[in-house]
Amino acid sequence: MNFFLTTRSLLFFIITFFYSCNNSPDDMKKFFTFTDTSESPRVFSAVPTMGDKNLPRNQSISVIFSKAMNINTCVQSFSISPPNQGFYELAENTLKFTPSALFAYGSYTYTITKNCEDKEGRDLKDVWTASFTVGEATIAGTFPEVKSATVATGTTNACNSASGIQTNFLANSVTNACMGNSTVNKVTVQFSRPMDRSLTQSSVALSQVTNVSYLWESDTVLTLVPDFPFAYNQRVTLNIATTAADQFGIKLQTPVTASFLIGTPNLVPTVTNITVPADTLANCSIGGVVPTSILSGNVTNGCLGNPTRSDIVFTFSTSMEPAITQNGIVFSPSLQGTYVWSNNNTTLTFTPDSLLSYGTRYTASLGSSVQSTLRVPLLAPFSASFIAGGTTPFNPIASHTTFTGTVVNCNGGLGIATDFSVVNVTDGCLGNPTLNPIVITFLVAMDKIPTQNAVIISGGVTGTYAWSVGDTVLTFTPDNYLTYGTRYTVTLGVGAKTATGIATTTSTSASFIAGGTTPFNPLLSMNTNFGTLAACNAGTGVLNDFLANPTLTNGCL
Repeated sequence: MNFFLTTRSLLFFIITFFYSCNNSPDDMKKFFTFTDTSESPRVFSAVPTMGDKNLPRNQSISVIFSKAMNINTCVQSFSISPPNQGFYELAENTLKFTPSALFAYGSYTYTITKNCEDKEGRDLKDVWTASFTVGEATIAGTFPEVKSATVATGTTNACNSASGIQTNFLANSVTNACMGNSTVNKVTVQFSRPMDRSLTQSSVALSQVTNVSYLWESDTVLTLVPDFPFAYNQRVTLNIATTAADQFGIKLQTPVTASFLIGTPNLVPTVTNITVPADTLANCSIGGVVPTSILSGNVTNGCLGNPTRSDIVFTFSTSMEPAITQNGIVFSPSLQGTYVWSNNNTTLTFTPDSLLSYGTRYTASLGSSVQSTLRVPLLAPFSASFIAGGTTPFNPIASHTTFTGTVVNCNGGLGIATDFSVVNVTDGCLGNPTLNPIVITFLVAMDKIPTQNAVIISGGVTGTYAWSVGDTVLTFTPDNYLTYGTRYTVTLGVGAKTATGIATTTSTSASFIAGGTTPFNPLLSMNTNFGTLAACNAGTGVLNDFLANPTLTNGCL
């Protein structure tokens, strides 16, 4: 507002104040020399004046007359175009019009006709008229607009590296919006002119998104920042109501609605691997077995312990919410244990409280409640499984051996140690040379007492047990020679345990025959001289074993 407009407003205030404090027109005449009672009244001053612009929307119109007026006639003579309702503040020399509703932006003209009379009935000397503009003339009659609304779009790699392309979804169909760029995906709205931040911000909303921060980058650019990533495959709608207004109070002429689809699953967490140690029972019992992925193959030899416990390790594609993720993991059959997170919450190690059960298939299931630290859930429930120990009944025995051979070899201590669980032994030594031990070799170290108690040897044989080679070899030495032609069966019953506590669930047996399958004949040979009559008479007959050669017919007389 210019200097003269301010001065006129001040003058009007002084006149109004003076008159309100002293209601005597005569005193006012003494103070203000411009009052004149000898001629027709005129407008001494008015605010706004002709051509004033950029006025506020609550601008009042104040008029000072040169004489005391029949003020009601002046009210009747006052008009404003375009029309606007308001109320009047009146005194004998002044009229003030205040709009009851804010002026719309644009140009206005107010007029006081000659029907405005003074106390003596004389008409206003000249018609008074003045035009003014509320707001800037350049925007009068126009409305603010939304020029663009953008969101980051692109491939998973582009979104994760915060290099998604800002795409205007007002003008384009967007179906590949990022869930986050790289963590959250901002929505930026650009207006055609400076906006009233408070009115506009309260008029802007994103459907399906409850927690949003509003950031004004300038008076024309508003950025909406969600607290968390968008949900994959979700359609988000931007709504801007007509209550949004520019800094002059001009509102949007029509509401704005536009949407985009979150089509790039860049922040959906995935289970990239689940591993368990898997190897032979022997290697597992030693420990240090390298983990094997149960996602890349059918694992049927997971360690029951490695050597005591068998860790199940989950690897995720992104940092996970620990408590929620742990609660979303279910083992079948049920397992109790402890969880430990590492690698910025991307690796979860589950350690069971006890050994796994041989031959059992364990399934690890992750529900859709499992979510990342950005509160993004798995796209779908996930599960994987493995078999602990093996697919055949648990048998910790590597071999059953005893000495075998001919009577001569056995008596000479030259019997050969033979695995009678592999070979059908029918020539077990009765002694080698004195007593023939039975040796059970195990795959892993055993718990001696329950294992020894689970060994049963048929045939009524008694003897003593001795453990060796780190409790992996059990030697049974009979008290006496074994009995010729007897089948001896060695059984490892239920209840035998490994040193790590793995119990056998089925019995295993192996057997052999001591001595031979034919009736026992202690004769080694029967010899006499054979030959022609002349040879026999001459004492040169040949000594032959007729036990081994029963067809000989020329024995010497």
